[in-house]
Amino acid sequence: MTALEKPFTTDLDQIVAEYERVGMKIIPVGNIGRPQELREMLRIRENDFCVCAYMASSPSKIPGIKEVVRTVAETLGRLDAQYDLDMPMLSGGGNYLGAFPDENTSLMGEWAYGATRNDRMARFVITQGLIQKEGLPLHRGVTVCLKQLLDLEDDLRLGARTDGLLYGGDLGVIFPGGGGTLIEKLDELMTISINTNSIMKKLLLIDPVFQDPITTSAAPFWAGTIHQLTTMNHAGTISDRALRLFNEHCLVYRPDASLGPSQMSAEITSIILAIRAEAHRFNPNAGYAPIRGDLLTQYLIPLVGSGTISQMFDGHALQDRSWGSSLRYLSQGNPLDLRM
Repeated sequence: MTALEKPFTTDLDQIVAEYERVGMKIIPVGNIGRPQELREMLRIRENDFCVCAYMASSPSKIPGIKEVVRTVAETLGRLDAQYDLDMPMLSGGGNYLGAFPDENTSLMGEWAYGATRNDRMARFVITQGLIQKEGLPLHRGVTVCLKQLLDLEDDLRLGARTDGLLYGGDLGVIFPGGGGTLIEKLDELMTISINTNSIMKKLLLIDPVFQDPITTSAAPFWAGTIHQLTTMNHAGTISDRALRLFNEHCLVYRPDASLGPSQMSAEITSIILAIRAEAHRFNPNAGYAPIRGDLLTQYLIPLVGSGTISQMFDGHALQDRSWGSSLRYLSQGNPLDLRM
């Protein structure tokens, strides 16, 4: 497929025509509608277990993370095709325009490249204004293009897009991103949790060790943000109920600091498959297809070294059994407390 430069227009009709010229299916809509309506537009079926990825829309300096993002997306697509997992992949876009990613490709672009390998259908939700900034992945798939909330051409607000991503996905995988990525996701999760049967929505936070080149100190990427939320809880600005809710819906994966991209990708893939294997517990009405035993035997691997899977906040008991026993097997060194 011929690569395409980013369109130098914000006219929705022109954007749709240009991308459809090279075979990309664009569905322009005025708003995201209800969650089920969005899933239908994205061609996500009721019994699909949709994996939605969140990450930076710019290249990251964390060593190896670009390869990790691309490899996880490509591996999930391959396994979905091979084992009929009914596991479509969703993202917000990405500046991948048809060529192999390079040093300027964002993490979103890496995911877009990996997700569209193996002739799998990938879904992308992107605001009209961000098309000019990020472009769209040129490969077979379905893109829902949301019109801007305001008429201003420079308005890059993400609200409609991120709401759409959370509505469309069943599992949100949060890779290292901008400063607001995690807060944004938790805020949306809280809003949906209050108004819907949110037990169906799960988040997996990828928290690799990052060494600051200035201070030379090393720490998990999201450690500061999680500490800030804990401090706000101690100060009474975030309730205990909110933190318990996050613990019920969000798991944190912290890989061993010595892991290379290949092993880290394998562990993330393993965790996602473990959650997929237990998905019937937290959405029993979806009718998910069972996971074949040979897939789990081959790809469910215990974490190595000091790697852990844990609840997000210590001191707030996990009250949700729905994660199942597979994750306990992966994280034997630090098993999750799944007791009621």
